[in-house]
Amino acid sequence: MGQIGPMLMKPGQDAALGQDLAFPSVGRMFALGIPFWLVIVSASALNYVLKGYAYDLAWAPVDLFMIVLGATVGAWVYAFLRSITHWEFSRQIAAALLLIVLIAVPVEAVLRGFKFVFPLPESHSFAEMFEYKSLIRGGLFWLAIFSLWGAVCLALLHDREARQRERRVAALQLEAHDAQVRALRYQVNPHFLYNTLSSISTLILEGRAEIAERMTMCLSAFFRASLAQDPFQDVRLADELELQRLYLAIEQMRFSDCLRVEYDVPEALEDALVPSLILQPLIENSIKHGLQEAGKLTTLSISARAANDRLVLEVMDDGRGSGDEHGTGVGLGNVRRRLATRFGTACRFAAGACKEGGFQVRLEMPLQFAS
Repeated sequence: MGQIGPMLMKPGQDAALGQDLAFPSVGRMFALGIPFWLVIVSASALNYVLKGYAYDLAWAPVDLFMIVLGATVGAWVYAFLRSITHWEFSRQIAAALLLIVLIAVPVEAVLRGFKFVFPLPESHSFAEMFEYKSLIRGGLFWLAIFSLWGAVCLALLHDREARQRERRVAALQLEAHDAQVRALRYQVNPHFLYNTLSSISTLILEGRAEIAERMTMCLSAFFRASLAQDPFQDVRLADELELQRLYLAIEQMRFSDCLRVEYDVPEALEDALVPSLILQPLIENSIKHGLQEAGKLTTLSISARAANDRLVLEVMDDGRGSGDEHGTGVGLGNVRRRLATRFGTACRFAAGACKEGGFQVRLEMPLQFAS
């Protein structure tokens, strides 16, 4: 196996797709928690007044501390929920409830500690303030309010996540359409079309009409299949390979003494899903840069394998090895961008010269099968 060059796609490379939809920061949630707790404390004070009691300004420091305490703990609860957004929703709810149950009584104890340090006129003794049953009753208040806050945080996080997914799907559709247009443009570029038609013309002049007919049929089938593919849908690996066989059949007719193609694709992976036309630029890259002089055979290998829950595709040649190693050209750059848009950080793209000569490109993506 050749030595692969550095990974060209880094985690977070596609972050710009949803940059304006990023989850709110913990600091911002603390700031939002201030008015939330101000409303809670104000409603509690209003209820106290409506019952006929007079509000004593001596309670103001306690109420202010309660607002800051609630906003601080609420921001911490939000940070925890944000860290588990990749969990199943039911597990997120269970974890949020467990966390709120565990912190309710300690938060009540902290508030009472503040009241003890800054005693009010009607303050109770230490034993009365920290009596277990009284703490539990006070904790029920925090349990109810933090449950409401947790529900708000979960709703916010999942709304933002849903909008990020929508943005990613929209970007994927645009990128896939653009990628197909560019791929088809370079499949039908004048150089390729001229050389193919020139080869057909030469075969006819030489009286090799049967081969010329086969090449014409392959060229027609290749264009028809390329245009028929939906750029917004993944395709079966078997269908993607069938399209590439049409393309390679034309190239083998053109370079019959220079090109050999080998496939190593297990039958079990034929139904694996891949982005349409994802192999085309890789194969074209090997044909363009890998073929050696006339009479010297170049072997192009296309392989697929499963590695746990990932699909690994490799295109390798033993030719001149002057491929676009850094991925700045249209072909490999196109593939790298499409993978980044389609799978985010769940994919890998590597390209480089093989140790024994030639060039190799490796793609890794989540392994999914057609239903």
